[in-house]
Amino acid sequence: MPKAIAYLGASVPRLQAATLDGDLIKGVQFIGQAQGLIDDVVSVDELVLRIMA
Repeated sequence: MPKAIAYLGASVPRLQAATLDGDLIKGVQFIGQAQGLIDDVVSVDELVLRIMA
């Protein structure tokens, strides 16, 4: 477990570059298999309506 925490800690600057600065060249994001399920990008209103349905 401490080794995994060390790896995560070492990636913080790269995570911040991607998520805060929008730099997807130098930065990294945690993106999993669920990204394949995204078919469209909708407004928050539409998203909430879909979740409620």
